[in-house]
Amino acid sequence: MKIGLIGNPNVGKSTIFNALTGMHQHTGNWPGKTVEKTSGYRIYNGVKYEIDDLPGTYSLMAHSKEEEVTRDYVYFDNYDALIIVCDACSLERNLNLVMQVLEVNRKVVVVINLIDEAKKKGIVIDYNSLSNYLGVPVIPTIARKKKGINDILDNLNNISNNLKLLFQILIQ
Repeated sequence: MKIGLIGNPNVGKSTIFNALTGMHQHTGNWPGKTVEKTSGYRIYNGVKYEIDDLPGTYSLMAHSKEEEVTRDYVYFDNYDALIIVCDACSLERNLNLVMQVLEVNRKVVVVINLIDEAKKKGIVIDYNSLSNYLGVPVIPTIARKKKGINDILDNLNNISNNLKLLFQILIQ
């Protein structure tokens, strides 16, 4: 199952990527750090995942080379699902990208990262209500502590199982 990992710059995408794949992709907090995708793999509950860590973008309306890579992946690549990583401390700004992606594809898991930092700032997020509003799973995480990583994988497994069922229905 091929998964794209996208989000605004500096939301912890590479840390989520490392937690999902066991790799040690270098993280950075400057524009243009990642200008192409990096791929890693994970087997979870019998499903093999290829996870593509894509450059950060604020929008699908690309204004730089790295944003073009992510936009083209979302619109034209042959993936099975997307993980959209958001910063819990800047959720409103991050939801712009989420809404744009949901117009293109509904096979999405939204990850709200840095929930420990949001808690320190007194930010409270109702993940169930947000999930109901968006119509996709919303998973709170603390990526550097690997908190929530199995919840991401469980939701990807649900998408995988739904795709298998759909395929079985189509070939009957």
